[in-house]
Parts: sequence; structure tokens; C-alpha cells
Amino acid sequence: MDRSAEDTNGGRSLKRQRVEDTNENDTQSSTSLPPEVLGNIMNFLDYKTVLSCAATSKSFLHAMQLVRVLHIDKSSQLNALYSRYRDVRVINISSLLCREGDIMMVDNETVLKVIPFLSHFPKLEKVFLGGKDEHGKKFGVGDVMDTRYSFHTTGVQCISNLILQISYAYQSNFLPKSLLVLGIRCPTCCIANSNREGDSTCPCCQLACKTWPLEHVINFNNKGSSRWRKEMFEQRRPNTLDVCLTRDQLETIVKGRSGGEEMICPERRLLHLLGNGVLHTIRSDDDGSSFYIVQFSQIGVDRLKEEVTKLNGKQLSKEDVTKAIMNSFSIYGAPTPPKSRCYLGGGTSLALKERIGLPVLNEALVANNTNLPYLIKVLKIEGLLLKISQDCLWLLSQILNQQGNTVAVQQIVDSGLLPQIVNQHLNERNAVHLKLSSSIIDLIVKNGTIAVTETLVELGLVQKFVHLLSKQQGVFASYSISVLTRIANKSTSLRDIVLNADLVVPLTTLSEKKSVEIPRAVAILICKLCRGKPSPDFASGK
Repeated sequence: MDRSAEDTNGGRSLKRQRVEDTNENDTQSSTSLPPEVLGNIMNFLDYKTVLSCAATSKSFLHAMQLVRVLHIDKSSQLNALYSRYRDVRVINISSLLCREGDIMMVDNETVLKVIPFLSHFPKLEKVFLGGKDEHGKKFGVGDVMDTRYSFHTTGVQCISNLILQISYAYQSNFLPKSLLVLGIRCPTCCIANSNREGDSTCPCCQLACKTWPLEHVINFNNKGSSRWRKEMFEQRRPNTLDVCLTRDQLETIVKGRSGGEEMICPERRLLHLLGNGVLHTIRSDDDGSSFYIVQFSQIGVDRLKEEVTKLNGKQLSKEDVTKAIMNSFSIYGAPTPPKSRCYLGGGTSLALKERIGLPVLNEALVANNTNLPYLIKVLKIEGLLLKISQDCLWLLSQILNQQGNTVAVQQIVDSGLLPQIVNQHLNERNAVHLKLSSSIIDLIVKNGTIAVTETLVELGLVQKFVHLLSKQQGVFASYSISVLTRIANKSTSLRDIVLNADLVVPLTTLSEKKSVEIPRAVAILICKLCRGKPSPDFASGK
């Protein structure tokens, strides 16, 4: 026997031993991550990449059972091995729409396969039907309406057939009643130069209103869910179908269904609307935990006010209102997050209390340092300010307002947030935003060390507040005087910097105000500028 082809230890061939060692090393490297982590990774991959991962590693193959999100890009992928995906909750299907020049085409194969495909996922909660452009950006029917793209005639018919198929699937319990179908719109609204919104004879919309789950039908809207929005999957009950019926026509159909009358009654509808606020999620970069802020748009507040007038003076209890609002913090099908990480926006809370007269309890959130990293993450975003930045500023001021909270000040300094507050938030033209930013600076100077104040002065804080002082506006003048007084009281060097600012003209004007508070604050500032050793050099003061 040729012993060069044999291993002297155990008689195994060298080739077999090398193959076994390679497989063992591959297994060890693949299983270095738990299956839950591998499944979470595949949630963000397209379906083709998921299959590639499963083909190259047994660990990924076994983790496929833990995948919760599928991204389908081709109609041929709707023939998936359903048994491998036992835990899928969300499916994004981007093969329904495709662009060919200025024509928007609808893939008929996707229309034929989608209902049987979806029926194989018993835990499915949401599905988005739309397309994807050359840059990988998803779009729904609403994104391409009223644009240079026009739908092909056969495409319009395909969308009609898809809505009818979904309606019949709901009616026959072929699809779970909890499933949210997003992204499609009644095709009569898509025909160029044809405005048929409010067409009560539309068979697609009428059948959908009669067969889709009541909880979804009550959320039918126009130009809502058919526009791709990433945050729609983070809202509890987003609009499910865009219909061409008016709200009155829709509610007439709902009232004719079993349980529909209760759903439409003003009290029930008001509580339902309170549970559909816009949910903003701030995720931590460290442990993946989240902080939640709920707001209501101006249109949403007006709609709530309209429903309150229909109650004819009937008052809702604080417990019922609070419970309904807490539904806005819950992602569909998931439990409500901890109350310590839920907050109803300050502007929204004020509108619900004063404009509408609802008994709102905003005690869900206790201002504490554990929520500080979420607020800092939002406020550090440069450029266009987010809608929730004002609420984050308000919460930050509440945390800093706690007596002796030097730990929070140090966290803010260490995070590098000070430049954003001085150079970005203090330049905001919105009066509420500017007031909150001024309040935060005042609290940071109050609770911070001399070194923190010196850092703020180096960022041009004194000049910022002297400029605000020159505007002669009461609330801004009050904060400006307070901040400048605190700075001057920190050290003689900081006192001299304030003294050399252009304060004479604005202080002289403010001292003549009829109100008592501002002249008194001006007098205190002047006293602070006159104290300390060495004595201030008034000759150089401005």
C-alpha cells in the first residue's frame, strides 16, 4: 500500500482529514453567533442573499426559522419553502410595480401568486406591496401617482384584481384577520386626468369595506398607506388601503356590518383615534433599547376635536383616555413598551388638554438620567431639525431642572452636545424651540462647573445671548439676563468677558421696562459685574 496517501495516525486518508478539519473550522466560525442574532441579521437582507447565506452555512440554514422579515424582489421568489420560515411577521414585496420608461407596469405573476404565498405564514402581521427603483428605494402606488409616470391599462386592471383577491381571501378566512396589507390603492384614483375620489359605485372599494377586518376598514384613507414610509411599520395601526370613497360613505358601509355601529360611535371612535398617534422611535446605539414619543399632527388634533363635539358634553375618564393613548406606543401585535420609556409630546399634550378639553395624564415618563442618551442622540443630529426635537429639548430641561443634577450636565458635556445646542438650537427661529434651548443653557451654566461654562463661552455663548438681549423680547430677555448673570458670577475672568460685551444699550433700554421683573434682573446683573477681585476695568467695558 502507498503509505504516502495514508495518515499514520488512525489510517485515515489525508484528504478526508483535511476535509473534516475544514468543515469543523467552518462550523466553529459560523456558530460563534447565536441563532437569534443570525436570524436578526437576515431580517435586513433581501431574499436572494438569505438563500445564499443558508447555502454556505448550516448555522444560517437553521437560523432561517427565526427570520421575522422577508424582502421579496422578484415574483419567482414567491415560491419559497414556507416550512423554513415559521416565525415571519413582516413581508416586503417589491415585485408588484416596475418602471419601464414613463410607464408604470404591474407584474401579473405577482398578482397571481401573492395570496397563496401569504396564506402560508400563520404569524404574518404586515405586508407591503409595491416596487423598488434602481437605487433600491421602495415605492408604493401613491408614490407614483400624480407624477410623470402613468399606469398601463392592463396594470390598472391587475391592481383591481389584486384588491378583489385580497377581499375574497379575507372573506373566506384564507388570510388572517390581523394581517395589515399596505401599499395599494384603488386604481380609479390612478387613472390620468380622472378625479373619481368619492365614487360610491367603485366595486373594489365597496367590497373591501365589506370584507376587510373592521379594525382596518376604520383606518381606510386617501393617499395614506400606498406611499412607502419606513416609519409605517413602527406605527400601531397605519392606514391599510387607500380607497376612493368619502369618509361618510365608508362609515355607512361599516355601520351595516356586525359590530360596525359600536366601532363608529363617537366615544369608541375617539378612543380609537387616540390610539393612532404618530409614533417616533429612538433606538439606542449601545443596547438596542428604544425610547418612544407620540405626537398628533394638526389634522389629527382637529379630527379629535370634531369627535369630541359629537359626544354632546359626555366626559371621558382619565383612565380611559390614558389607556387609549398608550395604545399609540404599542407597535402592532407587540406589547406596550415600559411606561418609563413612553412620552406624549408636550405640544400634543397641551393641545389635548386646552384645545380639546381631554383629561390627559402625562405621568408615563419620569424625567431621569436613564433616558438622557436617547434625547442626546436626537439633538446631536445636524442640519434639518426633527419633529421631535422640541419634545427632546423639553424633556432634557426637565432632567436638568432636578436639583443638583450635575451628573446629567457631565453626560451632556461628554457626549459633545454643547456645540449643537449653541450653534444649532440657539439659532432656531421657532420661538418655542429657542425658549427651550435657552432654558437648557441656563440650567447647564447653573449646575455645571467653571470649566463647562468656559467651554460654552468659547463657543460664543455670550455673543449669542447679547444678540437675544438686543431683541427686547420679554421671555428671551429674561433668559439672556439670567445666563449672563450666572456666567459673570462664575469667575472674574468670565465676568470680564461679559463686561466687555455690548451690553450698555440693551441693558439701558430694558431697565426702563414697566414690568418689575426685568429691571430687577438687570440690576442684579450689573451688581455681579461690579463685584470680585481684582476689580473690573470699567474703562474697557462696553
